[in-house]
Order: sequence, then structure tokens, then C-alpha cells
Amino acid sequence: MAAILSGKSAIVTGAASGIGLAAVKRLGADGCRVLAFDLDTADFSRLLAIPNLELSCFKGDVADAENWKRAIGQATDAFGGVDILFNNAGISG
Repeated sequence: MAAILSGKSAIVTGAASGIGLAAVKRLGADGCRVLAFDLDTADFSRLLAIPNLELSCFKGDVADAENWKRAIGQATDAFGGVDILFNNAGISG
């Protein structure tokens, strides 16, 4: 059976742990290519350990518009564009 999201690409914010990590795993299992967007690069090792996942990691703050421009550019360079946004990271204050 073909993966349901084969050929699609996603950006997941807050991707290195918790719900974001679970989303990366699920999207990857369904054939999606994922740009993991998070501030905590120490937790990127969890992402890199996911088997059969086409992954690009981006360190940045979702509250910064310049970070978004660079993340979208990185996803476009890596995957040819962005089909899905899983906006998991929160902003406080």
C-alpha cells in the first residue's frame, strides 16, 4: 500500500519533543518529508533517529518572522515547497 502522504512535505514547529515529535513520526510514517522547526537543537537527535524519514532540521524561534522566511526557504530547497504546516509551538508573553 502506498504511503498516504508520499510526495508531500511539511513543516512541524516544536518538532523536537512531545506532540511535535509525535507529529513528525506520524507524518514520516505516512511518507511525508518533514522540516523540523525548533529552538532546542539538543533534541534533534531524537528526530535523526527516526528510520525512513526524509528530514531537514531548522533551529529557530517561531515568533521571529525572519526565522519563518529562512525555514520556508530551507523546506523549499530541500523538498520543492511546503504542503502542510503543523503549527505546534506556542508563543507566550
